[in-house]
Amino acid sequence: MAGCLIVSGLISPASAAVLVYEGFDYALASGTSMNGITSDAAGLSGDYSLSTSSSGTRSVNYSTQNLTFGPNYLPSTGGSIYLSASGTVGQNPYAVLSVAANAGTVTGTVYNSYLVQFTSLSDAVIASGGSAGPAILTHRLQDGSVRLQNIAHQATGPSTDNRPAVGYGTANHISGSGTSGTLALDTTYLVLARFTNVGLAGGGTADQFVFTLNGYNAWLAAGGQEASLGTFAVFTSTSSRDSLVSFSGTFQFGVAGKGGAESAYLDELRWGTQLSDVISMAPVPEPSAALLLLGALGIWAGRPRKKLFS
Repeated sequence: MAGCLIVSGLISPASAAVLVYEGFDYALASGTSMNGITSDAAGLSGDYSLSTSSSGTRSVNYSTQNLTFGPNYLPSTGGSIYLSASGTVGQNPYAVLSVAANAGTVTGTVYNSYLVQFTSLSDAVIASGGSAGPAILTHRLQDGSVRLQNIAHQATGPSTDNRPAVGYGTANHISGSGTSGTLALDTTYLVLARFTNVGLAGGGTADQFVFTLNGYNAWLAAGGQEASLGTFAVFTSTSSRDSLVSFSGTFQFGVAGKGGAESAYLDELRWGTQLSDVISMAPVPEPSAALLLLGALGIWAGRPRKKLFS
């Protein structure tokens, strides 16, 4: 894809690089299963593989509808994927799409981002013995049982704390600030996460920030500083682990519909070694003094003038 950089070898935070970019730019009809589709994304390789449960309804399909996030965000390409799963209490319908990571060895701080738009969300009661309720799991990089992951929506049963989560290692945490339980349908959100000390001893911390379009533009207008991400995000969450987690394995995008229905469009998946690799940080331009002066002169020039001679 244009503007993508395939990276190999050792990468450190000192040299910014786009590690993964998947804009889902495929010549497919809407509704086509992503199972068996060969990835043409930067930082990914091989065919997408779809695993599903035997209960309920579940799928991950291509959509020609792409997600965008206004003129101040990065350009979008191609279409998107549509994840969907639903089932009754006692069922565990899920669909997980996997593809191999191919971004080389990465150490230090890494960032990721994606756009998501929910079409159904459930805070259903969890079946007896269940450890988690309906969820839309996105952007998981898994190596065995160890993973770096974002969760666009994690329901733990009827409560006020059903919202996005983040995981560093194996835990999924929705602790943190932000407004709980107010994820909206048919609204595009930007999800951004930062993972520290990846691939190094001692473990690290994951911080996730979820933005509405207005919040993102307000952050840009305030200068687009990394330190102020949490100020403008509608949801934040954090997770940590004290042992090494590598940037390796397979990327997985999934959905689970335990006792309810979960569905969403997912698009514009990015990983990088700098924040500017995964989002636009350019401040929203304000009218310059010169433009204001030209505007004033234009108004003055257009005024009716008195005749000096009659």
